[in-house]
Amino acid sequence: MGYIKAMGKYAVFTGRASRREFWGFAIVNTIFWLIISRFYRMFPTGVGRNVMLAVALMYFAVTAVPAVAVIFRRWHDLGRTGKWILINLVPVAGWLATLGFFLCRGEAYTNEYGRDPYDQGLKRKRKRRRISA
Repeated sequence: MGYIKAMGKYAVFTGRASRREFWGFAIVNTIFWLIISRFYRMFPTGVGRNVMLAVALMYFAVTAVPAVAVIFRRWHDLGRTGKWILINLVPVAGWLATLGFFLCRGEAYTNEYGRDPYDQGLKRKRKRRRISA
């Protein structure tokens, strides 16, 4: 769900991305990369390795822009500018800080980047607990 939604917003750097959208994209993207790298390692030399390299480059070309866009939107959901993506240039500490931020829920109200992704007019049915006496 999150992967398809993020790919559908191919180069949309405005608005907000919920945790579900971001992590759905991140997990599926990681799985695809693991599969591609596994096949790449299966071919030590020759045409097979070149084909897998071409597949990896094509996949990167297709997913690089949506990946950066969903990261920008995730920062927006947290009330920060997309420029916070630059924190990832700090090895380890920057990555851990980003992970910590991205695990948190975004701002639960409309911020300068848009409405709360969980409040987009969607009526979610909540299970009501019955209290038996």
